[in-house]
Formats: sequence, C-alpha cells, structure tokens
Amino acid sequence: MVLISSAYGNTVQQDLWKALQQQADEEQIVLPDTVENIMETWTRQMGFPVINVTRSYNSSNGATATQVRELVSYKRTLCNSFSLFF
Repeated sequence: MVLISSAYGNTVQQDLWKALQQQADEEQIVLPDTVENIMETWTRQMGFPVINVTRSYNSSNGATATQVRELVSYKRTLCNSFSLFF
C-alpha cells in the first residue's frame, strides 16, 4: 500500500498513518482514535516502547503483554553504532 505508492520517492510518517487509517476504515475496524493520534503518542515521546508478550501455556492459552519505555543515552547509542563498524 504505502510502500508501493511511495516507491522510488519520498514519504513522511503521516503517509503511513493515512494508509493504515484507510485500511482500518475499509475493514471497518473500530479504533478508539485515529491511527495518527494513536501513533503520535508513541513517535513523539522520548525513548521507544519495548513490548514483551508472554504466552501462557495453561488451559487458557492466553498471553500477557507488557510495555516499558527504553531510554538509551546518546553516548551509548553512538558507541553501539560505531562498534558495528569495527
């Protein structure tokens, strides 16, 4: 969808949100807010979300999802990126 329409060109994150919203609308998926508003709460915050899903192997066969915010200092990120080249 957005990859095909943006092939060999430039795009911004709002293009992805619009494409995802259009798909949700076509499939009649009810969301608590627009895709853009939901995603902006993730993309405009410091750090990044880490989501862990733990499967329950008991009779319910359920899963538990937890989310934490990962904060990485600039120096640590810089060192890690350099270590990939050595």
